[in-house]
Amino acid sequence: FWEVFSNYQITHMTSADDGRYIVISARRKQDEILKKPTPNEGALFIFETAKGLIVRQDRPVLDVIGPGPVAAVGPRVIGWTQPMGQTQTSIIWAINAPSGEVLYRRQIPFPLPLKLGSNQRENFDFRLGPDGRIWTFMAFEDPASLSHGHLVKIDPADGSVDVVGKLRHGGRLAFSGNDIYLSGYPQMRRIKHILPGKQQIQE
Repeated sequence: FWEVFSNYQITHMTSADDGRYIVISARRKQDEILKKPTPNEGALFIFETAKGLIVRQDRPVLDVIGPGPVAAVGPRVIGWTQPMGQTQTSIIWAINAPSGEVLYRRQIPFPLPLKLGSNQRENFDFRLGPDGRIWTFMAFEDPASLSHGHLVKIDPADGSVDVVGKLRHGGRLAFSGNDIYLSGYPQMRRIKHILPGKQQIQE
């Protein structure tokens, strides 16, 4: 079903609701094959795995190149994007995958620290941790530099952000026991004893 994406570029994906849905985050782009009009903004495509079909398109935030990185807790899909023309603020959003209902849009005074459509080469991640939080990186001190030096976790229930600590650089995240491992350097990095235990998100 490539035709539906001829004027989009897929940037991120996640599974939701115990794998019932694959949620595809795509940025808008010029259609060089079918010559369809360029969309006004990016979109989420909801693929229902049992049917093998895209059952819906959602636009959780308008006036954005794309919905941005996504992760899911149960049926709840959380994303992070930046409105076009904005350089100092961004939006954390959440929808219910089965219904498409927007659960919240939370504006934060920091930019999205990656460029959608860059093939995501940045030292960045947006990943569900074993504690039920979304772990990622934010730029606090110099947003214009797009530095990813602050490790944070996002509460999927309301989009609130807790700062974990400062790092020199971000990277891909992997969880093992109570430790977090990070890429982004030639050598592997580890943060010890940062995950005290699992927490449950109540829907």
